[in-house]
Amino acid sequence: MLQNAATAPREVLLREMVARSPKWARRLVLAGYRGSHAHGTFIPPEDPKGTDDVDAFGVYVRDDTYYRGVSGYLRKDDTFTCAGEELDIESHEVRKLCWLLCKGNPNVHSHLWLEPEDYFVTTRAGRVLINHRMGFLSQKVLVAFTGYAYDQLSRMTKFEKRGYMGTKREAIVREHGYDIKNAAHCLRLLYVGLELARTGQLIVRLQGQVRDTVLEVKRGLWRFEQVQGHARGLFKDFEGLRERAPLPPRVDYAWADDTAAAVVEAYLQDVVAS
Repeated sequence: MLQNAATAPREVLLREMVARSPKWARRLVLAGYRGSHAHGTFIPPEDPKGTDDVDAFGVYVRDDTYYRGVSGYLRKDDTFTCAGEELDIESHEVRKLCWLLCKGNPNVHSHLWLEPEDYFVTTRAGRVLINHRMGFLSQKVLVAFTGYAYDQLSRMTKFEKRGYMGTKREAIVREHGYDIKNAAHCLRLLYVGLELARTGQLIVRLQGQVRDTVLEVKRGLWRFEQVQGHARGLFKDFEGLRERAPLPPRVDYAWADDTAAAVVEAYLQDVVAS
């Protein structure tokens, strides 16, 4: 069992992902960090405010009968999740991933925009996805960023215990009178959404003053009123930029179909070649 995921090398985390995944989710073409490690805002558990897990994502391809035969068409096993341990895993089959990308899910879009050192594995098939990441961006992503940020803002003052919230995080919420982790998520989403609206580029790893601000909030250095006021200002900026963003209204689904097929084909070709 993995003892300290926070300091484990990437190759160890990859082996752990494969070992804990069911057979149908082990053919990983792309895998890496998600969450605080990817954002550059990880606070270690020994810190008084440290409640972060180590989160990983994977993208997998099924065997050829799943795509080319009738027997594989069961509409299941397209997502694997494993949470509540040292390493939390979420993996999607490539077509499921592309569907989520077309819908504008910010969490899965981040998988294609990581810093190189934050990937555990990038196969030739995985690089097809990364090389096509611009084509999956649309106004739907910006709408989703707004919705996700509003959700985090609303959670800040909801004190009911949730399944993912351990005793340490509960105590921190009581200490500050609001959920500082949700507050940090809210600001991060708004900052990243603003950058996407301005430039058409998705920045996952925070830098400079933006990173410092998110970490300050995450460490409980801001009062609730400060966070709320700052968030309102960012929401206002976001609404002003969103309609002028250099992004199409939606993804071309025919293009997305071709991209998913190219990923599967690249993987199957490499299996045959090996």
